[in-house]
Amino acid sequence: MNIEEIKQILVEIERKSGDEERAHILEDDLFCEFVLHIANDTFEGDIKEGAKEVLKSLDIEFDRWYA
Repeated sequence: MNIEEIKQILVEIERKSGDEERAHILEDDLFCEFVLHIANDTFEGDIKEGAKEVLKSLDIEFDRWYA
């Protein structure tokens, strides 16, 4: 995973923002995948910059549902 891949996922989340459940799943998957890449030392690039990109998903408008 790298910053460009994160940006692509953010675009996909934005596209799916009308389908709140799908957008939320994509967002959760992004967070998990990012952490796994950090834990496995497979993130390509600056981790801090990657984290800033991942957190941009929280700026995408859609309802987040929790049970």
